[in-house]
Amino acid sequence: MKRMKWLILFLVGILVFLSCLIQAAELKGKRVAIGLNFPGLQIKWRLGPKVSWEGKAQFGEKTLVVGPRFYYSPKPFWYWGIEIDYIYSRGVIARGKGGALEFFVGSEYFFHRQPTFSLFADLGPVYILLRDTLTTYEHGSYYITAFTVSSLDIVANLGINWYFR
Repeated sequence: MKRMKWLILFLVGILVFLSCLIQAAELKGKRVAIGLNFPGLQIKWRLGPKVSWEGKAQFGEKTLVVGPRFYYSPKPFWYWGIEIDYIYSRGVIARGKGGALEFFVGSEYFFHRQPTFSLFADLGPVYILLRDTLTTYEHGSYYITAFTVSSLDIVANLGINWYFR
């Protein structure tokens, strides 16, 4: 119950931060996008024609992944970047906290000449490090087992963005 309160407080803090970011971007005339990705949400702030930052949250069954992304677009419609995430998992197999580091290459397709809606997809390697804790009950006693799990995987992101000023 206590962790749920902290999680709710954390999510409210993110929403307040993102609303301040949107207002600051609108005052400075920067492009801001709110998007849906599978399975989560993001807010993207275009600092210039080639550089963007994004705050991203993804939700799975008993899993939360949040973190920033940095984008660089050397040519229109193509980009590459880096993402650093915090992972919190309460699944049946994996329980714990950790992080992820991802490098990605992708493309964003705009549906109009003046970008309002876009579809994006990217792909890249991700290194995941998770400190796993497992509590078991045997013979009248609780046992806590802690170990670290790491893996190198490939991740794909797909979603839509809605741009506004």
